[in-house]
Amino acid sequence: FEAMKAQGQSPSPQLQWAVASLQRGMRSCQQRQALIQLVSSTYSVALRPVRVLDFVGMLTAGRKVTVQVPDTTVLIDPTLCGLILDNAISNSSKHGDPRGPDVRLTVTIAASEAPEGRRKMLEVVITNAVNPDRPVITEEYVKQVLAGEVQRGPATSAMSNYIGLQHSFMAAEAAGMKVSLTQERERVVFRLCGNVIEQANPQESEDPMLRLAADFPSDLNIYFIDDSGTARRLVHHHLTSLAQTRNVRTFGQNRAEVDAFIDCALADGNIAILDQHLDFGADANVLGTEIIEQRLLPDFKGLLCIRSGNTAPEEVREYRRAGAHCVFGKDMLGEAMVRELKAAYVSHIVNNTTRPASSCASELSTIFGSQQADEQHKDGDHCVLDKDQDLKVDSCSSLGDYATQATDSRNQVLPISTVASELNWA
Repeated sequence: FEAMKAQGQSPSPQLQWAVASLQRGMRSCQQRQALIQLVSSTYSVALRPVRVLDFVGMLTAGRKVTVQVPDTTVLIDPTLCGLILDNAISNSSKHGDPRGPDVRLTVTIAASEAPEGRRKMLEVVITNAVNPDRPVITEEYVKQVLAGEVQRGPATSAMSNYIGLQHSFMAAEAAGMKVSLTQERERVVFRLCGNVIEQANPQESEDPMLRLAADFPSDLNIYFIDDSGTARRLVHHHLTSLAQTRNVRTFGQNRAEVDAFIDCALADGNIAILDQHLDFGADANVLGTEIIEQRLLPDFKGLLCIRSGNTAPEEVREYRRAGAHCVFGKDMLGEAMVRELKAAYVSHIVNNTTRPASSCASELSTIFGSQQADEQHKDGDHCVLDKDQDLKVDSCSSLGDYATQATDSRNQVLPISTVASELNWA
């Protein structure tokens, strides 16, 4: 699919629909994991810069939705917002007029009444034509749905269990946003709104990741291990076609290949990419992080990457604590994965400019509006900045460091990469 697009060929509608369905299924797995963590109060909200036009395009791919979306970038939690909007789009299609739900999605960004001057009000509105055989949506009806007290009617979709709306309200509360479901005459209206930080879309020439990727060396030795033959073939294709090298070897057909992978990586590897969950049978499961901690470090001097289907914030922190420089979700497109891999290699290996948080605390506090930077050091390179958002920083690098996380007073994880260009690190 990606190879066809790169060659200027147009994939068939059937192939595009199949790819969109597959990506939606992978998102659903991530959202399920997030819901489990929300219920157990262990989810950490992770704000990331998201280009709204691309985000909505991903959510509506393979679906009949009319969209009106501004081309801008905002800081949101893409997992939680994706969960909310995926549910809303799905419900609009399932519960709308069976003759044609006429689903429409509109995004607006306006001035906010929030005290933080840089914040804007993001509003996403999804509407559909009313199903005349379904009950009118009232405030009391929504309360009954959230309480699990609604009785199934003859017009209720066989696929409906009313849980989607409950999950949406739960996710919105965790994200510090609000959702509502109302009926306005012949349209059902779902709204998601919340205060966000808006950013200018990065120009390709100004993107620090692309500038770093331009310095990526050719002919590196890249070793990849995964227990899935399909994954091995797919990643091999992406690396050999996009990473300027033919020196790519894959491992993972059986447990014995774990040792072969380690031997090759330590001998002459520049980049090692490991599947987090290597399943070779009941008694032969291996974690990628275990290989990194117990077999590769401290001797391996190249770039270490984990590839996993679970990229929840707390899991990513565990991967990085084990020694991974960067983490790739299994739903990440090949082009995006290789772009991040290139930038990470230049940042961590070629430039090797990682700095402790204490050395850039004053710069960060200036960007985030603090008048003082009161550094309280913990665990060597961790500090807390006494500032408007009570920012906590682990470490910083020329790109903002893929291993860097910052957490504000609401325990929302903020990407340092969003301020990297302003700090002139890249």
